[in-house]
Amino acid sequence: MSSLSDFTILDAQWLRQLCLDAGADDVGFVDIDRPELGNERADIVRVFQPTKALISFILRMNREPIRSPARSAANVEFHQTGERVDEVAHHIVTALGNRGVRAINPAMGFPMEVDRVGNSLNRLRSISAFLAGLRLTFQRGQSKGIAATYHFTFTGDEDRKATVVIRDETVVVKEGHVGNADLEVTADSRTWLAFLAKERNLGSDSEKDSSERITAIIAGLWQVLSFMN
Repeated sequence: MSSLSDFTILDAQWLRQLCLDAGADDVGFVDIDRPELGNERADIVRVFQPTKALISFILRMNREPIRSPARSAANVEFHQTGERVDEVAHHIVTALGNRGVRAINPAMGFPMEVDRVGNSLNRLRSISAFLAGLRLTFQRGQSKGIAATYHFTFTGDEDRKATVVIRDETVVVKEGHVGNADLEVTADSRTWLAFLAKERNLGSDSEKDSSERITAIIAGLWQVLSFMN
């Protein structure tokens, strides 16, 4: 999160290159007044009141450990990438500070203020929000070479079926089960949302392995560095 003084102007291309040099695989910038931020804005400003813009960057994970049926291999990859996210964010914040731009980077994982400032996943309150969010959080670069169809069946509070297709670095979300699935996931809707918020696990080991792979492949979830002055 960042706020610029009246005399501090950052060139977007310079800022993008700074993030790439720090180790990010891709990066984007979002103005704090962008309508799509919705109710996220209040929590962002609560963390640092003079926020002007956000930096969102991603790091690419190694594909094979995530695909492995051995959860230990995937777990190590998640943790190592998470540590790199914090390192990249710290480097960017330091570089901005050296230019007189005040900046902070939220924790990659759960912040101590998790009850007040959650990430995009632990804010999801419905399956509809989850499915709509896939289109918004999808990272094209991380999906390179992937062609897969997923069938979701949600039960309980929200009885819903959906198809998610990843192909040619795009994602398409359809109502119902369409075509042949490469992977089928069935989960109680309330349990699934709690799982995304890391509040609980799913029922079986096979479900855990499958949903972790989906989370890694589909979401490529935003690790957001907010910068302010």
